[in-house]
Formats: sequence, structure tokens, C-alpha cells
Amino acid sequence: MAVSANGSAHVQSSALGNRRRDIHPDDPRLPDAFVGALAFTSSLAVSVALATGAKDWHWGAQLAAMAATVALVCWWCRPLPSFLVSLCGWLMLNGVVVNGDAQLGWSGHRDVVRVLVLVTTGLSVSLARALALHFRSHSPVQRQGEPGA
Repeated sequence: MAVSANGSAHVQSSALGNRRRDIHPDDPRLPDAFVGALAFTSSLAVSVALATGAKDWHWGAQLAAMAATVALVCWWCRPLPSFLVSLCGWLMLNGVVVNGDAQLGWSGHRDVVRVLVLVTTGLSVSLARALALHFRSHSPVQRQGEPGA
């Protein structure tokens, strides 16, 4: 940060500067710092529930339950952290439900399907939410209760 001649502070731009935009106060999504903890706890809770109560379910139904959890968490996060949410979902599903006893392993084509489904679900839900918020904030229509309505 540099101080100009009149005493006001401003940020100098550089080629390696941080391009992150500030979070708008009306943005309902979670701060990025909370997404990892929420992804870990929610995917752990669902995988433990699946391992104890739904061990005999078809592998596609177990995947659908974890995909719904990933989608719910990704609705409240930005697109980049959705990869972390999907990774946590796959690690918990693979380590706790599929292989059991918190051991990771690769079980062939089903793991490829699990990874693709969870990443696609997380990214598509977070992108849909980002687009909805973007178009809502740039909408020329004023809603009731907003200033100038």
C-alpha cells in the first residue's frame, strides 16, 4: 500500500498482485475460510451415517446421498472452494463407506464415477449460485423495500 501526496492510501497494482475482489456485504455465501471446516464435518457426518445405517445400499444410492451433501454445501460457497468440498466428499465416501475403517483405496471404474459425479455436482451448483447472484445484483428491476423503489 502506498500513500499519495494528499495523504490518502491506495493499493498499487502489480503483475503479481492479488486480483481477489472484496466480498459484497449482501453476498449470502460463506467466507472461503469456513468452507473447508463445513465440508469436512458435513461429509464426515453423512459418511458415518451411511457406513452405520446404509451399508447395504447400492453404491449409486450412497453416491447420491454424498452428492446431495456436496450440492448443499456448494450452494453456500464459491466455485473454487467447491473442488475442496468435492474432494472431502470423495475422501469420506471412499475411506469410511466404501473401504471402511478409514482406509483409502482405489476400487476401479466406480471411483472414477464417484469423483466425476461429486466434482461435477459441486462445481455446477456453485456456478449456478454464482450466476444467480450475479444476475440478481445486476438486475435493473428494483425490488420492493430497496432504496429508490
